[in-house]
Amino acid sequence: MRIQTQFLVVIFSLILIVGMNVVMVSETVSKHIVKQEIYNHLEGTAQSRANHVESFLELEKTTVQQLSQSIVIQRLLHTDKNDEEYAKAFNDVTKRLKSRVEIGKDTYGVFVLDKKGVIIASNDAGDIGKEKSNCSCFSGGRQGVFVKDAYTSEPEGIDSLAFSAPIVDDNNELSGVVVMKVFAEALDEITTDTTGLGETEEVYLVNRDGYMITSSRFVNDTFLKQKVDTENTRKCFAELDRFGAREHEPEAISFTSYRGTDVIGVHVPIAEMEWCLQAEMSEKEAFAPLVALTKTMLLILALLSAVGMILSILISRTITKPIVKLHHGTEEIEKGNLDYKVGTDARDEIGQLSRSFDSMTANLKKSRDELEEYSKGLEKMVEERTEELKDKVKEIERQRAATLNMLEDVNETKKELERANRDMEDFTSTVSHDLKAPLRSIQGFNMLLIEDYADTLDEAGRRYLNLVNEGVERMNTLIEDLLKLSRVGRKFIEVETVDLNELLEEVKADLSARIEERGGEVVVGKLPTVSTQRVWMKELFTNLIDNGLKFNKSDKPGVEISCDASEKSYSFKVKDNGIGIEEESLSRIFSVMERLNPQEYEGTGFGLNICKKVVDKFDGKIWVESKPGEGSTFFFTIPRN
Repeated sequence: MRIQTQFLVVIFSLILIVGMNVVMVSETVSKHIVKQEIYNHLEGTAQSRANHVESFLELEKTTVQQLSQSIVIQRLLHTDKNDEEYAKAFNDVTKRLKSRVEIGKDTYGVFVLDKKGVIIASNDAGDIGKEKSNCSCFSGGRQGVFVKDAYTSEPEGIDSLAFSAPIVDDNNELSGVVVMKVFAEALDEITTDTTGLGETEEVYLVNRDGYMITSSRFVNDTFLKQKVDTENTRKCFAELDRFGAREHEPEAISFTSYRGTDVIGVHVPIAEMEWCLQAEMSEKEAFAPLVALTKTMLLILALLSAVGMILSILISRTITKPIVKLHHGTEEIEKGNLDYKVGTDARDEIGQLSRSFDSMTANLKKSRDELEEYSKGLEKMVEERTEELKDKVKEIERQRAATLNMLEDVNETKKELERANRDMEDFTSTVSHDLKAPLRSIQGFNMLLIEDYADTLDEAGRRYLNLVNEGVERMNTLIEDLLKLSRVGRKFIEVETVDLNELLEEVKADLSARIEERGGEVVVGKLPTVSTQRVWMKELFTNLIDNGLKFNKSDKPGVEISCDASEKSYSFKVKDNGIGIEEESLSRIFSVMERLNPQEYEGTGFGLNICKKVVDKFDGKIWVESKPGEGSTFFFTIPRN
């Protein structure tokens, strides 16, 4: 076999064997990773939407229960129709019911039933006098807070949910039932939100009878019309019968959807309503990244094979061309033409060989034995150099394969980090919404109580309502601190050149109310100009200065800020004359929600933890030196770069 052909066979075989192994291993590992990632995504999506649905149901139940406890409604039920006060009571209730409809964006009807199930008051005057004793909202509402399953109201033809609650007197005797009708589209807003969903991914609710009660992304007019009898649905209701409202982990499975397509899906039971929330995505979309990755790797393998063949052809030619010339010279010599010269000016081994061959032919006449011995030495030299070249080619291919593997690992890691950031953004947004929605409801109803009943309450009652408002504000502050803590180190902020003296003037301006209230003083020494993230540096100084003023019993609270610079870092010192810290507490003050004096001083316990996370983000260190009654000195460092 020719040397050039050997080069081609060896290099192509190496590339093919190594490349196919890399493709097969990468495909196996990637398929497992992609499958687990899709399962985690679906499970997280389903659980998040299920929590949102349950929060919506709880909010509406709370609303109808608060209506049932309204004094104006109880007054109407206990006033005789012939009483001259009845008209006023009726007008007050009607006004309250209409106000409820205006406030609730999802509420379109509210009415009050007497003990016999007859409507005696409604936001719609046309409903008064209608008999609802056979309605499940009446029978269920007599027993407690009740949610009527999804239905289409008559004669309006509105897809609805109904919430009802009993109205009881001071003796806990039933006086009537209040019913609130809500648009079922409120559930659509939760399930059809496409934030974070793929092109074929959808979330929907199925009732106990197996009918869809929310909209579909792909089928029109599904409310109580689209039957869903899939493996995922059957498994969901089987688990509902088995576990009830007990917590258990959802499990993703592959099955055929109600549209007849192969999907990966997960379910979460809504136990209270015997509903099943389904989240599913087509297998084609789920494994599309894996197909693209396999095609890319095969393309790379083909390109490497082509490049290897071209290189082997070029390398083999540089070796074989002078050897062919040398071979032609030997044929001439065999014919007896000892004057034929094959020597070249090349300085490589082949050039040396050709010149040595000329010397050999010149001495051929002197000694055949010497010529044969010299020929063997030359043949051995050629074989050794050929083996060395093969080894170098193998080493080059191994290094190229290792480089490609490293690039693939870096790209995969980058993609995973990007997906983790998106999931975290979705998570914080959902948590913020789910935590603040009940607080807004509480605050809204509390303000209604203040506006409607301020004149009827004594001083203690008004004080209690104000305490409720203060509690809501503290909870809002706690939520904001939690979100701020979660963003430290995750949210990208541009690095910029910051004059810390100007920054401290902004901080003092922001805290001017606190400084003036305490009669305090903030003294700032000469600070450097640094390259940093302005937002987090401002948050760091604000928390430390605010703590120095707040935890301070001095007649004139004071805070001093200074800085020492070294070759590699800046060292900052924030000193106050406050109450100080016990030695046993120094090791835990930077922990989350750590409050040393909760009864005496307000706060959430997040401030110093945020400071530590900011300093850690800057690759610095933070610590404190303090003694009770002698104030505290906080130190932190940041690198000059």
